[in-house]
Amino acid sequence: MKKENFVKPILLAVVLAMLIFASCGSKTDETTTQSVENESQILLEYLTQNGDYINGPDAPAIITAEAAFALQEKNTLFVDLREKEQFDLAHISGAVNVEPAGVLEYFTNAIDAPSFDNIVFVCNRGQLSAYVTGIMRLLGYDNTYSFRFGLSGWNLDFAKNGWELAIGNELESDLETSSNPKLPETSLPTINTGKSNGYEIAKARAEELLKQSSEKFLIDYKEVTANPEKYYLVSYWPDDAFSGFGHLKGSVQYLPKKSFKPEAGLLTLPTEKPVVVYCYTGHHSAHATAFLQMLGYNAYSLLYGANSFAHNKMQHAGFKPTQMWIESHKNNFPLVAGQQKKTPAASDLSEVKSVQGGC
Repeated sequence: MKKENFVKPILLAVVLAMLIFASCGSKTDETTTQSVENESQILLEYLTQNGDYINGPDAPAIITAEAAFALQEKNTLFVDLREKEQFDLAHISGAVNVEPAGVLEYFTNAIDAPSFDNIVFVCNRGQLSAYVTGIMRLLGYDNTYSFRFGLSGWNLDFAKNGWELAIGNELESDLETSSNPKLPETSLPTINTGKSNGYEIAKARAEELLKQSSEKFLIDYKEVTANPEKYYLVSYWPDDAFSGFGHLKGSVQYLPKKSFKPEAGLLTLPTEKPVVVYCYTGHHSAHATAFLQMLGYNAYSLLYGANSFAHNKMQHAGFKPTQMWIESHKNNFPLVAGQQKKTPAASDLSEVKSVQGGC
């Protein structure tokens, strides 16, 4: 009897240990599977914990031509994102020419990026530079800025062929003021970089997105209004503009700096159709589009925002000067021509270490 009573507890302990081991093994497998499948969730948590840029006070990180001109002799680096042929024709004195696909390598291998007080991305009209700045801000480069209105705001010759041609009024009498409901919440998009932590995922996504052509993240309002059922249109405007001024038909309101959080509306964005975000000028929406694309959304920024379809109405409604292309933004700051002394080609950036920030 004593031997039998002694054996039973031992058998029971062995069985319990096996059950606990099996249970732990199952949990580990499940966690591993989830970490592979939910890279977008890992990335979102990382971005939220590291400044939550798109929902924070620094968004959108934009600098005006006047402010940039004043910083020209300071510890500021101008990074011109245009093609080399355009850069050689005319550019800001001292600027370096790095196309978007080479930006990450340039920041990593060619310069000491944090030692600059400001790094200003430049393009023709401010749409591309806003998108690139949005990506770089999400990677933690907090001294980067996009150039409001691009070179159109720097020099009149660019303005004539840039923002002067971008403004329009076609839809100013065809806006609606009623609200449209958000979709039911769903899960985040699926991304798969093969990386395991937030920063690695963010960097891998950035490398992929910066290689895209602009057609992958910028879209004209005419394309959207001609095919309204194809897109989920986001009006990235505050309440007074959305309901008071009016918005594109069918667009759904998401509040700037607030709504792209999981608890505030982010999860109501669809993953099965393109999301088009628009603001006043296309600058803020390009920053937001960079954030959404990092998470895997098929997102676009509406080129030039409401200025492209209701510019005169914006002026009559008394919108802020920063929200419209108007006379006060037209400057005639100098440009220079010719190649830069050292062109930072993406294939051989190790040779341009002389481009440094700091004192």
